[in-house]
Amino acid sequence: MKQRIVTGVLLALVVFGFLLVASDYIFGVGVFLVAILGAHEWIRLAGVSNNEDIIKYLAIYGVLAILVAALFKYIQFIFPIFWLYGIYKLYQYEKEKIEKLTSLEILIFGAFALTPFAASLYVLHSNGIAWVFLFILIIAAADSGAYFVGKSMGKTLLLPRLSPKKTVEGLVGGLVLAIIVSVVFLLFMDLGFLKYLLMIIVCGIVSIVSVIGDVFESMIKRVAGVKDSGDILPGHGGILDRIDGYLPTLPLFVFLGYVVGVLSF
Repeated sequence: MKQRIVTGVLLALVVFGFLLVASDYIFGVGVFLVAILGAHEWIRLAGVSNNEDIIKYLAIYGVLAILVAALFKYIQFIFPIFWLYGIYKLYQYEKEKIEKLTSLEILIFGAFALTPFAASLYVLHSNGIAWVFLFILIIAAADSGAYFVGKSMGKTLLLPRLSPKKTVEGLVGGLVLAIIVSVVFLLFMDLGFLKYLLMIIVCGIVSIVSVIGDVFESMIKRVAGVKDSGDILPGHGGILDRIDGYLPTLPLFVFLGYVVGVLSF
């Protein structure tokens, strides 16, 4: 636990420090590195261990990332639809209708999860650093609220097979804390009353959806027979273990922000 706390504090300092000083170019490089590390972990979770094959799939992911970035404005609506299919697979696994995913399925899921994540993060940053901070705080609040409420009063299991420690009470606790954070943070942004209210709703939706990314990665890890996606972060596991909640929510946040009229491409 001590190692986990130390790593978490250091990681938070590095991330927030990087966000404050990084230019658009440096930020893009940082996003690229995180995406590459995440893709490497995902490919290994798919059962690919040969270095030549890993490099091949990384190259494919890289090409797809470039295409997604170039066409993101026109194809962004596809990714929330993809996650609906992901929810369907989660349902099948939870109800024991499926026991495993094929290596190809996991690789395809990785492409649809990681490439829009990277593109969305860059788009969000281009709209101002405040939006990036808000998004990170919303996911952190959802995680923290779910953890503490679930631990103190959680009784109703949310997904017993996929994530035995997650509870409905924890989900509600995460939602409430995320909304409180968004209510306060958005007061300092000049949005107008209607957009202010709509973005609070968006933040609430995003906090709930973040659970999908968490349990989806849990399913992939269970299929792969591993506890963590990697070991690059002592006490936390891999990159994917830290960004799993961001994968479905970041494209959704950008899309809904665009619909509300507070974000642009």
